[in-house]
Amino acid sequence: MFLIPPEEYRRNCAEMFDFIVRCVPCCRKKYPEISCSEILRKHTLFPYLLRENAQECRQFPAEAEEFLKSADEDLDRAVLEFREKILSVAARNYPESLAPNPLFGEGRSLRFQEPHPDLPRNWCVFHITNGIRPKSFLKEELYLAEGFRRLLDEAEADYHYDTLYTFTWLNSNPRFLYFFPEEWRRNLGEPHPGVFANLGFLGQFLNAEGGLNRKTADLYLATGELPFKPRKSHCSFASMREHLTRNILKGHTAS
Repeated sequence: MFLIPPEEYRRNCAEMFDFIVRCVPCCRKKYPEISCSEILRKHTLFPYLLRENAQECRQFPAEAEEFLKSADEDLDRAVLEFREKILSVAARNYPESLAPNPLFGEGRSLRFQEPHPDLPRNWCVFHITNGIRPKSFLKEELYLAEGFRRLLDEAEADYHYDTLYTFTWLNSNPRFLYFFPEEWRRNLGEPHPGVFANLGFLGQFLNAEGGLNRKTADLYLATGELPFKPRKSHCSFASMREHLTRNILKGHTAS
C-alpha cells in the first residue's frame, strides 16, 4: 500500500479542505436554491476528504455535522471555528484512508459490475480507480491496455457482456480516449453540466498520489466550470479488442 508520512497527509488534507471551501461560491452559481451544507455534502470533495477507507464518507461524524450546521449560518465563521477540528477528523482516518479500493483486485485500476437495471442486459458498466499509486495509470500505456483486455475477457465470461459502457470525467480527457476505438468517440454523450460529489465528476481534482491536483483545481476556481465534464459512451467489445490489439498491444504477449 502506498503511504506518505502523517504530517504530509495532514498538509494534503488542509490543502483539500481549503479548496473545498472555495468551491462553495462556484457551486452556488449552479445551485442557488440549495443550502451551503448541501453544497458541501453533495457537490464537493468533502465526503472524499473524510473517507475512512477508499470509499467516500456516507455518514459524517459529529464534528462534520456541527461544521455543516454552522456553515449554513456563516461559512467564513464556520471555517475559522471548525477548520482544525475537520483536519483532525481527516487525520485520524490515516492510514486506512490511503488503502486501495477493496472493490478492485490488487494492483488493478478497472472493474466491472453486475448488469445495471437501467441499461441493456448485454452492456458492461466499468469503473475506474488508480490501482498503481503513486504512478498514474494513464501514463502506463501497456498496463492500462492489458487491464482493459482482462476486463473484457472476464466480463464476457461472467455475464456474456458484449458492449462496454461508462460515465466519467475521463471521457473528456484525450489521453483516456486514446485507449478507445473510433466507435467510442462517435458515441460520446453530451458533457454533463453539473457538479456532484463522486469521483466520476471530481476525480479530476486528485493527483496520482490521491492529493489535490492544483492545476485542475485552479482552473475550476477561475472559471466555475469543471475542466473535464463527465460524459457517457459505449462501444462493442469487438471494436475495443481490435483497437487495443492493433494500436497498443501489438508485439506484446499477454501477461
